[in-house]
Order: sequence, then C-alpha cells, then structure tokens
Amino acid sequence: MANGDSRKLLVKSLEDVYALEAHLVQMFSDHVKDAQDEPQIRQKIEQHLRETELHRDRIEQRLNALGGSKPGLKTTVSSVIGQVLGGIGGSRASTLAKNAREEYASEHLEIAAYIELITLAQTLGDQDTVRTAQLNLRDEVSMEQWLVERLPEATLKSLQREGVQVPADALPATQSLIANMGLGAFGGQQPPYEAPSPQAPPPPIS
Repeated sequence: MANGDSRKLLVKSLEDVYALEAHLVQMFSDHVKDAQDEPQIRQKIEQHLRETELHRDRIEQRLNALGGSKPGLKTTVSSVIGQVLGGIGGSRASTLAKNAREEYASEHLEIAAYIELITLAQTLGDQDTVRTAQLNLRDEVSMEQWLVERLPEATLKSLQREGVQVPADALPATQSLIANMGLGAFGGQQPPYEAPSPQAPPPPIS
C-alpha cells in the first residue's frame, strides 16, 4: 500500500461494505421469519443469512488488520440502503414478492460494492483484501442468479395470496420468456415452448 492516504481510502471502502453487510444480516433475518410457510425459500434465505454473517466478519477482520474499526449500524450508508430497499419494496403489499425484490436489489448493491473494493485493493496492492472480497463476491453472484430463477415463482405466489387467479402454465411460460432473454437456468429444464425471437438471444449472464 502506497501511503496513509491510500490506507484511509481502503478503510473507508471497507467500512461502507461492512455497513452494507451488517444491514443485510438484519434484513435476511427478518425475511427468514416471513418465509415460514415456504420451506425451500426459507432454507435458501437461512443459508445466505449465514453467508452474509460470514461476509460481515471477514470484512471486520480486514478493517482490524488495517487499523480501522467497524462502523455502527446507523451509518449514512446503512441508512441510505434502507431507504432505497424500502422504496423498492413499498409498491407491492405481498411480503413474499416484496422480500424477493429487496433481496435481488441488495445483491446488485453488494456486487457493485465488491467490484469497487476489489479494484481499489488491487490498485493499492492489498492482496489480502482482494482475496476476501473475491470470496464474498462469489456468494453474492450465486445468490443473485438464484433469485432471478425464483422471482417469477415468488411473484405468482404473491398474486395467488392476493386473490388473483393464476393460469396453470403461468410459471413455465414466464420462465421460458426469461430464459430466452439469457437470464436464469431454471434448473436446466428446457422451456415448454419457443417464445417468438426475431433475433438470436443474448448470451447468458454469468
């Protein structure tokens, strides 16, 4: 690392990531409670909650190694994140769909934060922080991809809870449309039909 100013930049970035992870530990804890009637969804959220706790602790270790300290939950970053996620989820009353959208948005915030942290740490020559951020980023990308594949199901279940009659083929039809846009593997299953596609579909997002 070049000098004290560089160290301050890295510590500030780590503090921001720590605040994000700490906020999301609380969010996923709440979402586990909301998914009691959906065992598969609850199990995945519980798994990612444990991962998020680990991510938070790893970032705290890097802060300690660099002479920094973990920020409180009521930091500006955490406050802004809460407002953003709350605004995204507020337009739909159903908890299941709202939570899925909050989780998906949060994964993108984390992915962006870790890409920024990796870039900064690599530039400043802090390979320990690079490796830490890479480990956390892999989990975030995996969770983001899982959520893409579960958002249609969560949305349809929410509609049913709101009294909307959902056609029997609504889920596979939606999955097919999304898969043909290059998003989600949906368990590796082939779509039940070919949606109109005047152009070749874009390559899958990895």
